[in-house]
Amino acid sequence: MPAQSTKDSDNTYTNKVSGINRVSSFDWFRNYLLPSVSVIFLIIIIFLLGFVGYRYIQHNYETNQPSEFTRQLNELSQKLSASGEQQQFIDTNKRILAELSNIKSGDLQYKSLFNLQFSVSGEYTHSHNPKLREFLADLDKFAKQNYPNLYRASDFSVTCIDEKCGSLNYPQEIVGIKEKIEKSELGLNKQAMLDALYAAAIAKESDKNSKFFYYNLVLQILRNEASKGNAAAKSIVTEMENFINNNFKDQYDQLQMTNKAHGVK
Repeated sequence: MPAQSTKDSDNTYTNKVSGINRVSSFDWFRNYLLPSVSVIFLIIIIFLLGFVGYRYIQHNYETNQPSEFTRQLNELSQKLSASGEQQQFIDTNKRILAELSNIKSGDLQYKSLFNLQFSVSGEYTHSHNPKLREFLADLDKFAKQNYPNLYRASDFSVTCIDEKCGSLNYPQEIVGIKEKIEKSELGLNKQAMLDALYAAAIAKESDKNSKFFYYNLVLQILRNEASKGNAAAKSIVTEMENFINNNFKDQYDQLQMTNKAHGVK
């Protein structure tokens, strides 16, 4: 009988210990492991939500930001607006820039830029506005950067024709010729000749080829007007010929030889 009692006591103790172990394991899972797992899972969710949100914001920002191409066009447009030229001239040329992005062909875009350069450089020749020269220099950089396969430096070259980049110096003989042209009835050609004389006067003294080009241009216009019977042009032609022969004989002789070789009178 005492032996049976001892066995029952052992069983009871074992059951109690097992129960305690089961309770202890459950409490540990509930009180320690589960909260830890929950916190880690929550951190992962927060991280994922934050990452997704960041990418969404970044995507929207990048989508709403103008491209580098558009940014450069806007800068060019702003420089035209600040040029101080007549509003009609500014609006006409800004429209070319605004429509550039709508042109699908790169070749046609480049052609449109070339036309813009031609328009602005023509106005620069008349106005001698240094802001237009600066715009043309920026337009050259834009074309070179965005159309490397089409770009030719000669398409966008700009020569100094303003007193901010050069020094205006009319030779004494040209001062007299210029005054006669200003007083004569020479129609639209009058302004073209005055612009050419200005360009020659502001070219560097060492750049004799450029100076000769502009002086010869004036001479050819005068000859053309004289052939139409313009008395004022006839009276100035001889003075212009003498000035060129005295100061640019080498360049003039070379031009004559070239014209003769090509059958040009």
